This record gives sequence, structure tokens and C-alpha cells, in this order.
Amino acid sequence: MASKGWTLRRSPIAGSALAAASTIAATLTYGQWLIFTACSITAVMAYASIIRSYFKIRRNVAFVLDAVENQDFAFRYTTSTRNAPDAYVNAYLNRLIDILERLTDDIREKDRYYEVILNSADNGIIVIDEAGNALHCNRAAHKMLHTDVISKVSHLQRVHPSLPSLLTADPPPSSISLQLPTGNMSLSVARSRVTLHGKQVDIIALSDISRSLVTKELESWESLTRVLTHEIMNSLTPLISISDSLLSDPGAALPDYQRGLATVAATGKSLKRFVESYRTFANIPTPNPSPFYVKPFLAMMQEICSHQMSGSAVKVDVKCAPSDLMLYADEQLIALVVTNILKNAMQAVAEIPAPEIKIEARLMADESVKIEISNNGPVIPAEAARQIFLPFFTTKPNGSGIGLSIAKRIMAASGGSISLRTLPRTTFTLTFA
Repeated sequence: MASKGWTLRRSPIAGSALAAASTIAATLTYGQWLIFTACSITAVMAYASIIRSYFKIRRNVAFVLDAVENQDFAFRYTTSTRNAPDAYVNAYLNRLIDILERLTDDIREKDRYYEVILNSADNGIIVIDEAGNALHCNRAAHKMLHTDVISKVSHLQRVHPSLPSLLTADPPPSSISLQLPTGNMSLSVARSRVTLHGKQVDIIALSDISRSLVTKELESWESLTRVLTHEIMNSLTPLISISDSLLSDPGAALPDYQRGLATVAATGKSLKRFVESYRTFANIPTPNPSPFYVKPFLAMMQEICSHQMSGSAVKVDVKCAPSDLMLYADEQLIALVVTNILKNAMQAVAEIPAPEIKIEARLMADESVKIEISNNGPVIPAEAARQIFLPFFTTKPNGSGIGLSIAKRIMAASGGSISLRTLPRTTFTLTFA
């Protein structure tokens, strides 16, 4: 059917509907026809309003989902509109946003709670995904590995070249021993594999067992020293007593006899002094810590050093940062440690041109305190450097070999550590956690 320049193409359904409407219109009176027309227009308008509301609600819900996905909960829909259905829908959407915001806040709060727990742990925790990315690394791991940034497991090559391969080995070693510039490090390793967001991740737990090994080693040496001193002293005491008695006997006049007894007595007394020096290793007093300023302490150490080097051209340089740096430890015991190291340093630079000793104290980023004592004397051989803290080990002809071992015991008892770095200068580092 053509009319006014356009053509209406009827579908079968439209044709049937039009025929039905025509049939209904033909059977209606004029008044009924007006009512039918008004109802039809009202129905079409209602349908159009429903369609508009549907698309509006769909847009609002999609916007809510996008905002939730981006964790943006700063918006709210208005509920003061005159359209009651829109006001109800907006109120429900606002309520949904409030619920999701509370859930997100709870998750964030739990994340902060677990992060505090992880950072409070003494063990280092590193979470690594399949791509080698470090998803999390707690404070203990940073401190243990002496690095501020661990975003990939490959970054641990800066700590030690073989550390990444050791941690990702399958299965990982139960313990790792590393030779670092700051000293030897021994770590126990435990790894657990879990699924996170559909991907496998490895949770690696690290424990620094260096101090435990040092403690066990010192306890073993202490026990051995006590046994040795006890047995030797038991044997020496009657020997010295008999020798002294024979020497004081007027009847013992033969020169050879007297010389032999004198040799026995002198040897016994020398051995007794020797054993008594070792007894000090097994009887370190319990530290009595108290706060003290580091700068005047180092000035006192410098004065002692200068007094012992009177007439020498050794230059002693002291630095302390900050100037009001404080240390909580037993000042007298730490003075023994520093004095012993300074004595060794003075002996090391005694025969070189332009001898120099440096003492430097500083506060580290992790709030630990480090005191470094270095000298420009001859380089300590690697083999000697590995054994330098062992009791009774010495490279000096007349040395007892207990000075640095006692220093190590004092530092361990004080909750700190001592280490040796031989290059570029011989440097002893005292670390107070």
C-alpha cells in the first residue's frame, strides 16, 4: 500500500495485528474507540518509560561494576528524584556500594594486619611467582640480605651471584652458606608452594643461623677450654709445689739437680700463666648494658691509642654520625673489644710509611649501629682471615690467640656481631642490632 510517498511493508505478524485492531475498531462505538486509543497511547508510553528505565538502570549498574573494579567508592546516586522507581533503584545501588566498600576496607585492613605480622617476624619471607617476580618481601628479609629493593628474584644476585639459583632450585637446599664482603652468612631455607589467584607462587622462609652457629661454636670452645684448664692445672699445681719444695731444701746442693728443678719450676709456672690466660676466655662476665654516647667513647679510645703510640707517626681519624649517637651496651666490655682491635691495628701499621687508623661510627637505616675500625697495614691472607676469630689461633710469635675470640664472645653476648673485611683496607666491623 503506497501513501504520501512512502511504502509500508507488512510482515505477517504486523498484518495480523493490524487486522485484529481493525476488527476491534470496527466493532467499537465512538466512545469506546476513544477509550481504546487512550489506553493504547498510555500503554506505549508506559512501555517506552520502562525501556528508558531499563537502559538507565543497566548503565548505572555497569558504572557501579566499573567503579568497584577500579576500587572507586567516592560516588553515590541521588535518591531525591521525583521518580519513585529511580529513587528506589538508586538507594539499592548506593547500599550495594556501601557493602562493597566495607568489604574492600575489611580486606585492606586484613592485608595491613598480615603485613604487620610478617614484618614483625624474625624470619625473612619472600613470595615469588612463576615469572620470578617478588610479590612480597618482609622487613626481616631486607635486613637479612642487606638490600633495600627485591622486586625480582634475579635482584638477589647483588647479594651473592648464586643466591637466586639456590632459592629457586627444586628442591631447594635446606641451608645456604654465603661468603659476603661483610662476612660469612649461613641461612636455613624452607619453601612452600601454594596457588594464588590461579597461579602457583613459592613462599620462601629464610632464617639466619649464623649467630646460632657462632653461639654453638663458642660454647664448644668454652667447654673444651674449661676441661683443658682443669686437667692441666690439676697436673701443674703439684708439680710446681714439689719443685719449689726441692729448690728450698738446703740439702739439694748439686748444680745439675738445682738447674733441673729450676727448669721444671720455670716451665710449670710459664705453663700455668699460659693456662690462666685461656681461662679468661671461658669466664666472660655477663654484660650489664646501659646507654652511652658513642662520640666521647671513641674519643677516649683515640686517647688510649695515642698514649700507647707515643712518639709514633700513626694518624688516627675518628668520625661519628650523628654526633649525638647513643649505644645501649656494656661500655666497659665494648671498650675491651675496641682496645683489642686498636692494639692489633697499631701492630699492623707499625712498620709501614704513612700509617693510618680510622674509627667510624654511624647509624644505619635499620636503626642498627656500626663501628668500623680500619687500618692501611698489610693485607691479611685469606686463610688467616677465615680463622682469625677462632680461639687460640694467632699469626704472632708471642700471641695467645684469644684476643679476637674474646671480642667475638663479648659481641655475641651483647646481641651484636663482629666481622672482618680485608679489602680495600683491613676493617673490623662491630654491629649492634
